[in-house]
Amino acid sequence: MRNRSENQIEVYLIRHGATNANREHRYLGRTEEPLSEEGREELKAFQRQGIYPDPASLQALFVSPMERCRETAELLFGDCEQHIIPEFREIDFGLFEGKNYQDLQGDVRYQAWIDSNGTIPFPEGESREDFIARCRQGFEEMLRIAIAGVIGRNEEDKNAEDKNAENDRNVKNQKNTDNQKKLEKLENTEKQQNAAKQKNRDENLRIAAVVHGGTIMAVCSSFTDGEYYDFQIGNGEGYRCKVTVGQSSGEIYMDKLCKLVM
Repeated sequence: MRNRSENQIEVYLIRHGATNANREHRYLGRTEEPLSEEGREELKAFQRQGIYPDPASLQALFVSPMERCRETAELLFGDCEQHIIPEFREIDFGLFEGKNYQDLQGDVRYQAWIDSNGTIPFPEGESREDFIARCRQGFEEMLRIAIAGVIGRNEEDKNAEDKNAENDRNVKNQKNTDNQKKLEKLENTEKQQNAAKQKNRDENLRIAAVVHGGTIMAVCSSFTDGEYYDFQIGNGEGYRCKVTVGQSSGEIYMDKLCKLVM
């Protein structure tokens, strides 16, 4: 049974589907670009394999503000409400934006970046350190929203149950003994059903985030012992993990990390 001093969440981190720039191995950060037809078909194929969560099982769906992520989320999860996390946008590649390895051959700035293992900032762009920091901030905000939303729903459920109980008491006062027994039986059944629903919500808090490959690398390397490049994945792929948040400390622990596509 879960420790009530902690919030445990099952989190799906999903990379958006492929765009034309992705297929050409171009650096695609701040540029808006829709999914390619090939990318959409690949997502549908993954979906048929059952690697993504059922939309009905999600308590919340989060996305990067970029078009390719929002389009992927709509394709996979239909009309589920999308909560935008601005910090989840892709890294700013600066002068490398829209270019690939062939375009950048011979560029001393690119060679310097390669030689640094990607640790120095992109020219006129963002550093990995700053990118990881904002993705971490976005992840923390996502968890805060998810937990607050569930608490809010639980309070609404409790208020509804209190109102139903009051109505039941008013009805009971007007019924005879035989009807009273029938009402009590129905009430007990309803309480059991509500308890089962509440237990299911508590034990299966599940959310998904449709983001960028870099965002996933930043988040996973922030909350595990892995390195940044350990978490590279292809378009439409992702990870499922368990995240624990201490209610008093606010500390975040990520474990049971597994790939959606093996």
